[in-house]
Amino acid sequence: MRCREGLLILGVSGERSSMSGAEAFAVPFRGAGWDVLICAFHADHLHLDTIFCMVSQNEAIACVDLLDDDFMQALAARGISVLPMPASLASSLGCNILALGRGHILADAADAVVTSTLTTLEPRPPSGCLAICRLWRRHPLSDPAAAAGRRLNQRERG
Repeated sequence: MRCREGLLILGVSGERSSMSGAEAFAVPFRGAGWDVLICAFHADHLHLDTIFCMVSQNEAIACVDLLDDDFMQALAARGISVLPMPASLASSLGCNILALGRGHILADAADAVVTSTLTTLEPRPPSGCLAICRLWRRHPLSDPAAAAGRRLNQRERG
């Protein structure tokens, strides 16, 4: 979803991505006049959207204690206000929401901190547009039984 036309936000963990790779990826976007922000974050957080996610054109949710001050200042300079979330949400992928546009947002119903914040946004999304869903029971990477099942299925397939 494009929350804001002309703005690309890339995350770089240094493990699954690199600053040079992000810079190379950004070249055609910058060449087309896009504003590109690159946010470095700790590899423990897997993807940027586990600690930062746009809600609308001018709002985001973020585990602010886990983000670089320069990135936070760059967001503010672009008129993006950040709804702060506790750093403890990172391990449960709490900030990993999906903004579909026009006030439609998918979020995990089990995360009371995020859902209570999203339901108090002003202006409020049109009636029925905030879908709070139970998206997963357990993070698949932290579930040993599921991981063992995946390994078994992979061996059976050859």
